[in-house]
Amino acid sequence: MKKLFFTLFISLLFFSSCSKNKTSSSVLLYEHLFQNLPPSYKLLSQEYKNKTRVLTFIPLYANKYNYEEIIRTRIYEKKLQNTVSDYIYKLKMHWFVKCKNSSLKRLGQGREQNYEVAFLLLSCPSIQGRKQTSFIKILQGKERFYTIEKTFSYKPNAREIVQTMLYLKSIKICDARRNKCLKNKSKKEYFEASTF
Repeated sequence: MKKLFFTLFISLLFFSSCSKNKTSSSVLLYEHLFQNLPPSYKLLSQEYKNKTRVLTFIPLYANKYNYEEIIRTRIYEKKLQNTVSDYIYKLKMHWFVKCKNSSLKRLGQGREQNYEVAFLLLSCPSIQGRKQTSFIKILQGKERFYTIEKTFSYKPNAREIVQTMLYLKSIKICDARRNKCLKNKSKKEYFEASTF
């Protein structure tokens, strides 16, 4: 069966309320996050709060009150000064408080295209009465900090785990100072998740 791609281009701008407060540090022109949206997903919401942009995607058949899978992309301004290790530590502490007996495992950490990256597995035995399993990719860009999270409200099977890891691996940062990002974007089935 021919694989179909759902191509979506999202150009993110500061909301008008934020644009009045723009400073030279908030106008980041060079770094772009390219993310392939699985064909069976749709955009549920996008918001900008506390210097963080959040894009939330759910399966096409689901609605905001009823879904078992979710993809959430967070784009933090560089001002947060997070390192990947700092972020992992804070995430671990947050989940130990939020979910009793939760576990966080580092599946891998290193560099991709000169950016620090880590892959995590976060498990919670019961949150709101349901098991939660999250696979997270963390990227430390030169201008921003990114996390992409695929969460299941059940225990995923081996096939779903492999598909999720391949999906997270496909998400890349492109720096226009070193690469032709717009040219690359036109050749790939990506939407641009971080143009300000």
